[in-house]
Amino acid sequence: MRTPSAPLTETVTHLKEQIASRTYHVDSRAVAREMLFKLRMMRLAKNQQRQRHMSVSGPGGPSPE
Repeated sequence: MRTPSAPLTETVTHLKEQIASRTYHVDSRAVAREMLFKLRMMRLAKNQQRQRHMSVSGPGGPSPE
């Protein structure tokens, strides 16, 4: 197992302290932005996959055998 780096360890310790003291704050707008970004990336990836599939099989989809 890899040993965490010092900055990561300090960040984790700081977050644990904030959670313990109930001073940790979640920026709901930042969370929403991140979720929307990931959904957009997933949609783009799915569209690219669909386009690749269509270019391989043609516009009518796979030919029946």
